[in-house]
Amino acid sequence: MPASTGNVQSLTGVPGTFAEGLHPGYLYRESPDEYVDEFGAGTGTLLVKDQAGKGRVVFNEASGYRTMVSGVIVGAMQGPARDQLLAKYVGFLLHGSGTAEQREPARVSQFSLSPNPARQDGIIRFAVPPGRAGLLTIVDAFGRTVKTAPVAGARAEVHLDVPAGAYFARLVTPAGSQTLPFVVVR
Repeated sequence: MPASTGNVQSLTGVPGTFAEGLHPGYLYRESPDEYVDEFGAGTGTLLVKDQAGKGRVVFNEASGYRTMVSGVIVGAMQGPARDQLLAKYVGFLLHGSGTAEQREPARVSQFSLSPNPARQDGIIRFAVPPGRAGLLTIVDAFGRTVKTAPVAGARAEVHLDVPAGAYFARLVTPAGSQTLPFVVVR
């Protein structure tokens, strides 16, 4: 339907999914509300429905990959639930099962980081292989360097003063390099 007649007024996370309990509003009868796609679960799982119970976001997790498709525009969502939902989208797509917060640190060999997800004004701690001095670089999803820190011992701490989003921590040592994804939330 055209935006003038209205499609999506509010959204609700489907019970039993990682969006459960979230209720963002939407720019009702404005340009993002024009001919909004409706989804059935198909081979995925409905994640978000509108006020009429029509599926607006679907996700799928299969061996080796995760996908998500949305008929609604995240930027047109309203209220604090928008940021919470976006953080959950990113967390699902980057790591974890999408059904509960991942409490275990991400690991590659002996390089690990925690907490993940991290708060944007918090500290992220890195454990590195013993005796591996090197350089720790944090890059955003576009590959831009946002932080660098030398690592001399088995542990390093970096104060995060970066916007919420997806990041990668790369440790470069004489023995090689390792990269871990992580998420920063508000």
